[in-house]
Amino acid sequence: MTIKKQIFGVLSSGDEVNIYTFSNGRITFSAIDYGCAITSILVPDKNGITADVTLGFPTMDGYVLNWGAFGAVIGRYAGRISRGEFNIGEKTYRLDINCPGNCCLHGGHDSFVRKLWDSKIINTTSEIGVEFSRISPDGEQSFPGNLDIKIRYTIDRENTLTLKYEALTDMDTHVNFTNHTYFDLSGQKHSGIKNHTLQLNSSLYLEQDENKLPTGNIISSVNTPFDFSLPKTIGLGLKELNSGFDHCMVVRNNKNIPDAKIADSETGRTLEIYSDKPGIQFYTPEFKNPFTGKWNYKGFCGLCLESQNFPDTPNIDTFPTTLVKAGEKYQSTTKWKFGIE
Repeated sequence: MTIKKQIFGVLSSGDEVNIYTFSNGRITFSAIDYGCAITSILVPDKNGITADVTLGFPTMDGYVLNWGAFGAVIGRYAGRISRGEFNIGEKTYRLDINCPGNCCLHGGHDSFVRKLWDSKIINTTSEIGVEFSRISPDGEQSFPGNLDIKIRYTIDRENTLTLKYEALTDMDTHVNFTNHTYFDLSGQKHSGIKNHTLQLNSSLYLEQDENKLPTGNIISSVNTPFDFSLPKTIGLGLKELNSGFDHCMVVRNNKNIPDAKIADSETGRTLEIYSDKPGIQFYTPEFKNPFTGKWNYKGFCGLCLESQNFPDTPNIDTFPTTLVKAGEKYQSTTKWKFGIE
């Protein structure tokens, strides 16, 4: 297994941004210490041709803007919070309103996406990778508590990329982290995701209103466009829904069955996702204004499957809580297992 560290770019502040590259001899991934962004994952296809299966940018400039949070860690709270506020005890915390529908999305304007993190290399007999860390001070994004955060990305010899999230708070606060990588398993073919098949270990999803905020109702996906309990092409799902997906699917969290599996029959590449979180945000951006990243991006050229807690949980008592008490440690693990079939 190999490790490489290089300078990726320099911020306007003069701070250098490092890029770390790790390979197990078959799978290679890179990540930068700006936004903890995963910038590439190189995976072979059924013919042995290796290609990048993630969307992103070739240079630092793209990640400084990074309006779509490509590859980045999301916090303090992934997803939408209604009215941009929540209560803890008798106190109301008011957040940024940065999304249509009078809500706060992904923590607001002062996003983790545009933070420079401390970093150190992980190198053990079983895995290699990087640990990013920083302290999010009390009041950052208007959330309470000093939050001591560690984000670890590692690759093992079984082609599994593991994402571990930890945080320790000194005040009661809400925490909900995820990673916002966009996948296209067609890799070098840049075919987009419509011919990918998706299977979810799920028969439920969160009902949402016209502003993509959950109503609090958990409803059956059976025989609806959201039914991916058996493998179904994403293109068929898009046709059934007549729009893009941006919905939270309720998953069963069986450690022996992936929460989600995507496959590209043309290249043979597969990705299985395992997590300890109750939801997975299924997002197929339409990108109505095409733009250039590592290649030319347009509608449905990638998808996100974001393992996380439910959106707006601080305001919906019936959802599994995201409240972390002072002195408690938040911990979560997501695994991405790459294969060929």
